[in-house]
Amino acid sequence: MQGQRIQLPVDGPLGEPVVAEYGFAGKTAMVEMARASGVELLQPADRNPLYTSTFGTGQLILDAIKRELRKSWSGLG
Repeated sequence: MQGQRIQLPVDGPLGEPVVAEYGFAGKTAMVEMARASGVELLQPADRNPLYTSTFGTGQLILDAIKRELRKSWSGLG
């Protein structure tokens, strides 16, 4: 697809900074939630959905929108 990987700092599941990435080709983004919001970024004791967030995934999507996103694919698991 002649795409590129876009890396940027976003908020992790507990609000801490993490560097996540997504793929971008043409005007299509490929976002894997685990990169910014995944359970593997958490210690077992911190795996509580009442205190975690997927905000960082939204930051990846917002970045793609700023790059004139027209279609996106999201991986959820």
